[in-house]
Amino acid sequence: MLSKTFTLLCYFKKPKNYVNCKMPIYMRFTVDRKRIEIATKREIVSLINGMCCQEER
Repeated sequence: MLSKTFTLLCYFKKPKNYVNCKMPIYMRFTVDRKRIEIATKREIVSLINGMCCQEER
């Protein structure tokens, strides 16, 4: 019998021009060593040192 492997990973990805408190959430699916990454079109508020990072001061 053939067995299949399946992995689901959710992670936050900081954009290169990161200036506000929100980071997009991505998901990575892996089935039998083949990967696909998708954006969830959702964001999470990032906390740095317990405070939301500021835009320009």
